[in-house]
Amino acid sequence: MVTIESGFIPLIIFFILCSAVVPCLAIEPAWTFSGENRKIEDIAVAPDGSAVVAAAGKVLLFSRDGTIFANEPFGDSLAQSQDGSSIVTAYSSTVASTVYLFKKKPGADGNQTLQKMWEAPQTDKVVSFAVSDNGDRIACSTGGKDVFVLDGDTGSRLGNDENFSSRIAISGRGTTIAGIAISQGLKLYNTKGGITKEYDFPLPGQTNSLLVDTDGSIIVFDTGLNIIALNVSNESDTWKRKTSSEVNMLAMTHAGDIIVAGTTNGSVDRYDRKGNSSWSYYSNSGTGSGQAVKAIALTQDASEIIAGSTDGKIILLDDTGTPQWIYTTKNEPIRRVAIAADGSLAVAASDNTIFAFSTGGPRIISKNPVTSIKTPLQTLTSRVRSTISSITRPVTPTITMTEYSVIHKATQSPLDETAGIMAILIMYCVIFRKGR
Repeated sequence: MVTIESGFIPLIIFFILCSAVVPCLAIEPAWTFSGENRKIEDIAVAPDGSAVVAAAGKVLLFSRDGTIFANEPFGDSLAQSQDGSSIVTAYSSTVASTVYLFKKKPGADGNQTLQKMWEAPQTDKVVSFAVSDNGDRIACSTGGKDVFVLDGDTGSRLGNDENFSSRIAISGRGTTIAGIAISQGLKLYNTKGGITKEYDFPLPGQTNSLLVDTDGSIIVFDTGLNIIALNVSNESDTWKRKTSSEVNMLAMTHAGDIIVAGTTNGSVDRYDRKGNSSWSYYSNSGTGSGQAVKAIALTQDASEIIAGSTDGKIILLDDTGTPQWIYTTKNEPIRRVAIAADGSLAVAASDNTIFAFSTGGPRIISKNPVTSIKTPLQTLTSRVRSTISSITRPVTPTITMTEYSVIHKATQSPLDETAGIMAILIMYCVIFRKGR
């Protein structure tokens, strides 16, 4: 029979209590960037993590380690092609916009830089835009007026349609263009901006995200409490999923096989191509609007998902919904996130700060619940109509610019709380023995 000295009983109880606490490894950004008096509107990461692009009045190109390689006018919003080769930005006044196409090029020193290919002034304000691979086609929608397509080589209009879409998206190959608005519904456009198909189903709420896969066969969007995935090549595979709270943002793999949603109740939900929900992660970050997940992005194979909440949390999840690490800002709501297709670099942005993380860093274990949900499929119907397009001419807005500052932080190896617990145990043993 094994006996335990009474002096060790408190030690054992202490160890059990410590073991019940889930160890949480800290993580620090590899680097941060702060823009003085300038709001960070959009961010994107190169597929291989070699560069970060931000729109904050100017278009900023960062290296993997946070060095600024380019600082170009102008851009208060941006879109990156799925292949990462091209960046489209728009700079807008209250009534007009100018659209710019940039391509990533190697500089004289071998580092990447941005080369402006052209600028295309528009007489109306551009509210949404998207770019195909290689920058071949740029689809845009203007506030309350029309949808148009720009040629990637010249920036000239190839055509337009005078039906309004509040959101616009284009496939990686540039063959499918989709636009959506509550008053107009969902429409498909050809490569010159003419409507080819219109879908006749109700849109009970505003659309925050509209996505198209590389091939142009899968279109995904949110409306109110619903996520709808439309398979334009096989409409029997179309599905509709009702969520527990409003969807703030959707993200999808380029192949269209995995979809993730960030919601107002603080959850991250994962769906497959058929609309089945495999898990939901709850950030448990407060109540009301303070817990909302406003930004979400995922890698090409959906093995890693980055999410940002309004209470300042940046969360990296794996493909099972388990957090790999969580970084908490100083009460800075996270509005934008992006992650490299290969998962090597993740980036998040508040209104004024960019946080960049090497995702190969330390991991944590979380007790936040992950639940499994199965989703029934619902079929939607469509009808087709055609329209005639027209062309308008643009003008250029005037702007003023502001300087920026960069703050770098070296990546730190986080302190494992388990090591701290072991140190306390050792000290306890030493004190106990001396007491004897």
